[in-house]
Amino acid sequence: MSQTDATQMFIADVIQVTVNDHSIVVGSGGGYYDAPISIFTHHQRITEMWVRLTDGREVRLGISGDFPVRTGHRIACLTSSSCILPARTARFP
Repeated sequence: MSQTDATQMFIADVIQVTVNDHSIVVGSGGGYYDAPISIFTHHQRITEMWVRLTDGREVRLGISGDFPVRTGHRIACLTSSSCILPARTARFP
C-alpha cells in the first residue's frame, strides 16, 4: 500500500451470499511411451456477497478465498483502494 492509499474500516449486514469454486486442470506431455507427463491444477474460491452498509447503501463485495459468512451476519472489513480484508472479532473472557 502506498502512503496515499488510505485504509478504512466499515461494518455491514450481509443480505446475500454466493460461493463459487473454480478449478483448472491442464496437462501436457505424453503421447509417447517414455515422454514425461505434467499436470497443473489450480483451485480458487470466490465469496461474493451483497451487504447493507450502516448508511443504508447496498454494495457487492467479492472476496477471494474462504470467508465463512451467512445471510444475516454482521461483518467488519478493512478496505483500501486495492483490496478488501475481512476483519474478525471475538469476545474474550
